[in-house]
Amino acid sequence: MEIKLPAKIRLTIYLIVLFGTALIVPLQAYGRITDLVVAIWTSVAGAASGLAALNINTNTK
Repeated sequence: MEIKLPAKIRLTIYLIVLFGTALIVPLQAYGRITDLVVAIWTSVAGAASGLAALNINTNTK
């Protein structure tokens, strides 16, 4: 299965996850955000990883 999102949109999603994670982890470590926020963010990051996996082209011609 392949989700046909334009490359720029996928790149934007991946960059948001990358920098969002870099922000979320220290904030949680210092107690600025709750475990619920981290759990929600983990779901978002997991969905982005799933999107990346679905966009791999396995058809080698």
